[in-house]
Amino acid sequence: MNTVGQPPEAVDAIMEASDPKYLFLELDVAHYLQGGGDPAAAIRKYGRRILFMHFKDVIKADNKSGYEWVELGKGRVDFPAIFVALHEVHFRGWVSSSWIACPPAILFRLKTPTPPVCAFCARNSGCKHELSFPSRRYQ
Repeated sequence: MNTVGQPPEAVDAIMEASDPKYLFLELDVAHYLQGGGDPAAAIRKYGRRILFMHFKDVIKADNKSGYEWVELGKGRVDFPAIFVALHEVHFRGWVSSSWIACPPAILFRLKTPTPPVCAFCARNSGCKHELSFPSRRYQ
């Protein structure tokens, strides 16, 4: 936490000062949220400039750092809203995740042999957003 590109204002400054042909964004949803931002709004704002997503979840905690990483879906990150936003911008990039006491099978399941589908969303909100791996948009 407390990184240069974490608060929305810092991300905005970096993105506005850079050439969209050469600089893309890896949006870490937990860091962006901890910095005071709304990850779903950032997805809608930066759309095609998001090359990678990083999923992890976080809660406020009574410890030195003031936060604690938790299993996906157990914290403050609104994953259903994030998947809706990713669908709206037709995201076809890569998604990585920090597995905090959560085996990969919990998050992704195969709908058919390909492509992976967000099992979290399917289980919790009924959506069926498909994720493309690898990205074909930049090949």
